[in-house]
Amino acid sequence: MLTPTTHGSAHDNKDFDDHIIAPNIPDHLPIEMDQGYDGVQNEHASIILPYLKTKNGQLTEKPKKQHGKIASSRIRGEHIIGLCQRYCYVSNTYRNRGENFEDACMLTCCRLTNFY
Repeated sequence: MLTPTTHGSAHDNKDFDDHIIAPNIPDHLPIEMDQGYDGVQNEHASIILPYLKTKNGQLTEKPKKQHGKIASSRIRGEHIIGLCQRYCYVSNTYRNRGENFEDACMLTCCRLTNFY
């Protein structure tokens, strides 16, 4: 899902709340997120967050296996983001002030990534 662009200093959780994303996603689809979204798992049934070990402890075998599955599926998304960054618009600062132009450029970069 591609949401409107925001500044990098905006917190992930606030951005998630501002755009009201979770109600628009069907319940049967899993939503995989990172720890920046801690706390939103109570709002939607299928939100999946990675496990963190305790301060002085280790994860047990079951959470380790689940964390490995989550990490292996999330890495695909990270690779797609990396592919989008080969278009310099995504990774460099762009100073155009046109209304919704940033979103149109990002959508174009995503479409080109899907094309290749």
